[in-house]
Amino acid sequence: MPQLLIYALYALAGGVLIIAFMALMKPDNFSISRKLTIDAPAARVFPEINNLDNWTHWSPWQFKDPSMTQTYGPTREGKGAWMEWSGNKQVGSGRMTITDAQAPNKVLMQLDFQAPMKATNMAAFTLTEQDGHTTVTWTMTGTANFVSKVFDVLMNMDRMVGNDFEGGLGNLKKRVGG
Repeated sequence: MPQLLIYALYALAGGVLIIAFMALMKPDNFSISRKLTIDAPAARVFPEINNLDNWTHWSPWQFKDPSMTQTYGPTREGKGAWMEWSGNKQVGSGRMTITDAQAPNKVLMQLDFQAPMKATNMAAFTLTEQDGHTTVTWTMTGTANFVSKVFDVLMNMDRMVGNDFEGGLGNLKKRVGG
């Protein structure tokens, strides 16, 4: 084997080991969070989050794949409401279920992703109103397995998902009119 090829293989193996080591050093849980203040009372913002029909107007993933398919459960609002989606590689597929809704301050959801990789995470929307303005905090938490840790090393999940959250919150603000 030519000497250059041997060095290239050593460099590749070294790079893989560095990425694996960096992934192993990452925590076993993650949390991604963004917030935005909307010039509207929480009572006006809450239904946009709590009613899954309204997500088509502000969800960042709706704009990444306008032709994605969505299937809803028998109820579309409040605890127990669910929606399944299937779309292009930017949105993947899965199911989100509202697990708790406390008007007008909180909506909790379970996210069961099927693609691009299987995962179950939790999402929380917390609405804090002050003087007619509402700060909406969107947080996603979950367990990070080794594959997701490697993905985070290579792609920076906080920045990638955080940018989607920022876009969605901006769309929500425009929709509510604040």
